[in-house]
Amino acid sequence: MTTEENYYLTVLSPIDYRRGRDPSRLAELEQTLATTAGPFASIATVHMARFLVIDEIPIQMGNPRSDQLQSKYLLFIAELDGEPGAFLNEVYNTDRDFIAKTWGNCLGLDAHFDSPAFQHYITAHSVETTLPYSAYPGATQQHIAHALATRERLTNFIVDHQTSSAADLFASWQQFERGLGD
Repeated sequence: MTTEENYYLTVLSPIDYRRGRDPSRLAELEQTLATTAGPFASIATVHMARFLVIDEIPIQMGNPRSDQLQSKYLLFIAELDGEPGAFLNEVYNTDRDFIAKTWGNCLGLDAHFDSPAFQHYITAHSVETTLPYSAYPGATQQHIAHALATRERLTNFIVDHQTSSAADLFASWQQFERGLGD
């Protein structure tokens, strides 16, 4: 889903794991997710990225039987600036090993994948979403960083000028205000 300049990526991939069988692929995936930050912090267009392993369907109220999943699933959600193609290419170029240790433990990603194959895999496993998971839909990372910096500057201004006279405060405020465009 896209809202203005943000893209909300939701990917659901079946993990190469079957109940009662060798759990090593699931264990490798869980270890990777528990110990590796992944490439997302270094990609400037990422607002947030999260993983979740879905291992069973919760029991519905009033239904004593619970459906059993044939596999566990890896849910990946991310909010980014722009379209997902450039983001996925940057993920590939930043940390191919993370991709291999993460989605390589899911069904369907060939062990000898390149960037177009990775993008195809993610696109094929994407789920259309209509609900943004953002505190600031439509704002880019750059807009948010600028707003946070402005808030910090304003806080510092208030602290620095608590005891200023009215004339000094007014002059300082005019100077501060001119600098807001920076």
